[in-house]
Amino acid sequence: MSASSVIEFIRAPVTRPWGIAAVLLLAIVLFVYRGGLHERAAPGVAWVAVPSYNLDPGALYAEQALPASNQQILARLSLPDGEGPFPAVVLLHGSLGYSALQRRYADALNEHGYVVLAVDSFSARDVVDVVGRQQAVSIESMVADSYAALRLLRSHPQVAGNAIALLGWSKGGTAAIAAGRTAYRERLSSDGDRFSAIGAVYPWCGARERVMRRDDVPVLLVLAGADDWVSADACADLLAEMATLGLRARVAIYDDAEHGFDAPGIHRVFLPRGRSWHRCHYAADAQGFTVMATAERRPWSDIDAYLEDCTTRGVHVATNAGDRAEARQRVLRFLAFTIGNDRIDKDPKQDGLR
Repeated sequence: MSASSVIEFIRAPVTRPWGIAAVLLLAIVLFVYRGGLHERAAPGVAWVAVPSYNLDPGALYAEQALPASNQQILARLSLPDGEGPFPAVVLLHGSLGYSALQRRYADALNEHGYVVLAVDSFSARDVVDVVGRQQAVSIESMVADSYAALRLLRSHPQVAGNAIALLGWSKGGTAAIAAGRTAYRERLSSDGDRFSAIGAVYPWCGARERVMRRDDVPVLLVLAGADDWVSADACADLLAEMATLGLRARVAIYDDAEHGFDAPGIHRVFLPRGRSWHRCHYAADAQGFTVMATAERRPWSDIDAYLEDCTTRGVHVATNAGDRAEARQRVLRFLAFTIGNDRIDKDPKQDGLR
């Protein structure tokens, strides 16, 4: 086939209505979910390489020391205007990867006086998304990424080292919750550094510890009541377990919201590759995990097979402008109360934190 024939072959479908629609849809998806085509070259944004780990499920319960860092990740560092040091927030994305959602949150947080380090856990691992296969990047690896980001921020001269929060969405929210486990922090933070607050937006709460050991750090869960990816009820159960231990945790549930409700734009999309985790509930320890429904003990080598069996295909993401705006304000007030900020209205009657 000649070069001109190839060009005609590529161009011809685009001249038809369905071809034009397909190209436009692809462009929209790239822009919304990858944060804009030229975002990484934006003025005032520094993308930095951070040493982290690739970890298997259960690795952070093992007793042997972790090896030297075996993975570089990328993270977007942005600073607010003014004189520091400032409180800071680490952002962890969801299954679709670093997106415009994290970028817009970073911009809003910068405007409110926070340093932001938005982690990209996928690109340097040659992963585009994990919608169809969550095991492509483990929760443990994303927890390691969060502590790598914490170490970087604590060494930054513009950051108040005792006021660093962690905020994650979906898979990143699951990792954020896990980062509050004492065992994980002990493995990944040799100096005892910990996050000052943890927020998780529509996380999966089906992975528990057989014996809960968590740092006494304030936690906020922001949940979507109509979520068909993960169960808001499972997160409510987790919250109740935390409350019995006297841990500080709050929840905000948006009854009509679906997964991804706080993403920019107006859309409701069905993802046939996505898998619902509603039926996946287990308790973990160093030797393996216990399936809650059956009390069956299984080794960590069985985790992929278990997750294949307990998940079902077909999920939705859908935006909700009203809940999106309210949830953002809830998160900002939570951060203002926990790590401090004088630029945010901290009305305790509105956020339910007191």
